[in-house]
Amino acid sequence: MEQGHNRVVRELVKNGASTNSADSRGYTPLHLASLKGHTGICRQLLSNGATDPNTAEDSEGWTPLHVACTSVSFPSVLHLITHHADVNALNSGKATPLHLAAQHSCVPIVKALLLNGADRTLLDSSGSTAVNVAHLKSSHHIMKISSP
Repeated sequence: MEQGHNRVVRELVKNGASTNSADSRGYTPLHLASLKGHTGICRQLLSNGATDPNTAEDSEGWTPLHVACTSVSFPSVLHLITHHADVNALNSGKATPLHLAAQHSCVPIVKALLLNGADRTLLDSSGSTAVNVAHLKSSHHIMKISSP
């Protein structure tokens, strides 16, 4: 199914469609591709002038990397990181992508974020680090790799 979407996106971009427009929630095409785990579409959008993944924020301050972490889309996370997505970006609740990956107990994403400079000491609006979030979710694997 993604292959068909890839063709549609390629044609839209080729014919001048804006890759930076947003829906009523503030989601850009890059947010939506990240949400659905459509890595090929993420790649197309980023290589064809989509908004920088660090400035493409929705109404809650979520970057496409935040969205990819909550949808547990490891390939999308890797692709966004490759295109210099800020691994320490804060949403309106001061949660980083690492907080969200820990909340969803996704070990590969947590490892990728840490290997690419995610700050394990940042606090969200409730005063929690990613390790605290993992502890609340009883995710011992995340707690192990997120601890200094």
